[in-house]
Parts: sequence; structure tokens; C-alpha cells
Amino acid sequence: MLQYLLNASAIWLMSLVLFYALLKKENYHSYNRFYLLFTFLFGCILPAWQLTGNGYNNSISTAQLLYAAGNGWFKWVIIIYISGASIALLLLIIDIIK
Repeated sequence: MLQYLLNASAIWLMSLVLFYALLKKENYHSYNRFYLLFTFLFGCILPAWQLTGNGYNNSISTAQLLYAAGNGWFKWVIIIYISGASIALLLLIIDIIK
């Protein structure tokens, strides 16, 4: 699950950087809307899709590697990620209420 969240966040971050670099000043808002909606869906679907050469998944996930590397700091990474997501959700709720 952590690997999925990291991959989706990375895809969304790259697409947002591309948006600000290339499309932010465009006057065609329908293109911007299409790009943002497409990259949102792309970021949701692509991390769940796994490519394997022979049809068998023999790879070790990133979460397993992080967990094997050290249990102490792996818990802190999860705590930091969840606290960041909680703060973002709280700010979203406050803006919706306003």
C-alpha cells in the first residue's frame, strides 16, 4: 500500500510540475482541465498496474525493502506521511467550510 501511495504521489508531482511549466498560462481552460483530470486518473491507475516479463511477479516491493532496512525509521516515514496527509485533509475541510 505504501508503495502505491509513493508511486501515485510521484506521478502526480511530476504531472503538476509539467502543468506549471507548460500549461499554466494557456487560455484554453478545457485543455488544462482535460490534462489535470487525465493525470489524476493516470496517477490512480498506473501504480496499480504491474509489468512483469514472464507473467510472474518475483520482485520485492519498496515497502518490503524499507521494512527490511530498518524497522525504527520505517515507522517514522509512515508517521510523517500520514501526518502530512492529515494536515492536507484538515486544510481542505477548513477551506470547504469557509
